[in-house]
Parts: sequence; structure tokens; C-alpha cells
Amino acid sequence: ALILQRWGRLDEAMELHKEKERLCRKLGDIENLCISQVNQGAIHGDKGDRETQLALLKQAQAAAKKHGYTATLNQIEKMVNQQIEENYPVKSEVTDYKTAREKGAIALFGEKYSEQVRMIDIGGFSRELCGGTHLDQTSKIGLFKIISEQGIGSGIRRIEAVTGRVAYEIIQQRFLALNKTATLLETTPENVPDRTRALLDDLHNARKMVASLRQGSIVAEFNRILENPISNQKSFTNVNEVPVLSLSLAGADAETLRQMTDRFRQRYPSGVVVLASVQNERPVLVAAITQDLVDRGLDAVELVRHIAKPLGGGGGGRPTLAQAGGRQTDNLEEALASVKGWVKGELDS
Repeated sequence: ALILQRWGRLDEAMELHKEKERLCRKLGDIENLCISQVNQGAIHGDKGDRETQLALLKQAQAAAKKHGYTATLNQIEKMVNQQIEENYPVKSEVTDYKTAREKGAIALFGEKYSEQVRMIDIGGFSRELCGGTHLDQTSKIGLFKIISEQGIGSGIRRIEAVTGRVAYEIIQQRFLALNKTATLLETTPENVPDRTRALLDDLHNARKMVASLRQGSIVAEFNRILENPISNQKSFTNVNEVPVLSLSLAGADAETLRQMTDRFRQRYPSGVVVLASVQNERPVLVAAITQDLVDRGLDAVELVRHIAKPLGGGGGGRPTLAQAGGRQTDNLEEALASVKGWVKGELDS
């Protein structure tokens, strides 16, 4: 169940036509009463009774959690079409406001009414105060189809619908789209949801497998560098007998970078490591410094900010482990190359 608010009058005339049957396809009254019945009266109507509105709001919110919005919209759509098929006569009557309200006429959105009002009666099924144009029989509305719903406030949702030829055309378009999708998926229209779900599951599993393979590749490459520092002197150097590694690992996310800094510290009880990667066209940096060097005045936060500055970013963390991001990747290699100089400066100071 929902609290629903109409968007003006649902489906004002789709277009003018010479024939009376297409003059104005308007069904606001039927729609409102159907919504009200499905929601046990929970529709925005007369704003005057605030306590009643609050009670209905809580009631509808609880029902929505239990049954879901989709089921409720289906109920409303079905009920509206049933009432349209009943071919109720649509009559108007000018009366005073009090009498109209006593007869059960709905007054919407807190509109101000004069003493004399126009009340629309649809076969005794629905009554509403309205000055707009109406058909003389509900069957002339034709098919009613809800095309969208959205939240427009706390506990309030709005539905949009079309009728008649426009509703038929939308259904026809959606059937064509469904049939094309079924052909692409090599299944029947009825099995499109199950087939789509199966493909999404396959895609999810494939992505997990690719991520696992990428992770294994990154770990293997990083271990190779740790075991053979001499062959990677561009990235792996010694500064005042302190191992310093600054390296870019393609495809690694921030968590993987952190895990690799842990491997470095396990392999080298004293050292400095800065690892980088590019995620979504933005640089990601992780810096780690062993505790003995922190005791000597080095700080991973200061280091990572030093590297991130030419990349248009900043970072934070702890003296032993810090992370940063940036906006530019052009200077990433130069920024990593500056780690050696920064470490030397800190150790010599």
C-alpha cells in the first residue's frame, strides 16, 4: 500500500479530435477512489484533517513494506480498468460545498472552493469536486495503464498513467521491446526474466574469477619484486641502508595495495613502501613506514601527502599507514620517483 498523490489530473486529453469519444480521456475520479480503496483511504485529499492524514500515512507505510509497491500499483491499475469497463454514467451537479462533502465528494490538495461547487458523480462509485471536462461514460476512457511511479516526499509516492490509444501504443512498444530482447537472449518472452537473471549470475561469477586472477597476478608480480630487488632498482632502492620501494601496480584497488604493503613489511622489518594504482582514471596511493622509522621521525601521512600534491589530491591515515587520492595521473611516475628524495631528506634532518 502507498500514499499516492496524483500529478494534476491523470491523463488530460492526449490530443484534440473531431470525434467526441476522443475529446478528453480523463479519469481522475475513478483513479482516486481506487487508490483510496487499495490504500484503505490513504490518499492525499483534504489537507484539513492533519491527524487523519498522519494515521493514514503510518498505515500505508506499514502496508507498503509488507506488500511492496509493484503489487499495489497492479491492484490500482486492475481496479481502475474494472471500473472503466462498468461503463458508469458520468454526471455533474452544482451544489454547496457542505452538501457535496456530506455525499462523500473528495476535495484534493487543500484547494480552496467557493460556496457553490461542481460535483462529479461517476455511477455512485466515485464523487469529486472538479471544474474540469469529463466524459459522459467511463467506457470511453479506454485502456488505463500506469507507466511510472516515484517518491516525491516522505511517505508519498506519485503515479503517472495514460489511457486509450496512447496506452495501447505504449503496451505495443513494450511488447516489441520484449520480443526483441527474447530473440537476443534466445528464449521466449515469458522466460526473459529467468534468462536475464541467469546471465547476470554468470556475469557476476565471471567478474569474480577475473578479479581473483588479477589479484593472483598482482601478488605474484609483487613477490617477484620483493625477492629480486636488484633487478628492480628503478623502483627498489636503499636510502641510508633503509629499503625504499615505490611502485605502480596496474589493476590493483586500494585494498590490494594495503595488502601488498603488509607483505613488504613482513619481508622487510625496516623500510618504506609506496604503492600506487589508477582506478576510474584517478590515482590511488598507499604508503607504509615501519615502526622503527616512525620512531626516527618519519610519517606515512606526510609522505603520502607529499606524493599526492602534484597529483592534485591529498590523504590521511596513521604514521605507519596512510592513503591518498588524486585527480591527475600524468605526473604519477614522477611523484613516485620523489619518494627516495623525501626519505633521504627525513633521515638526514
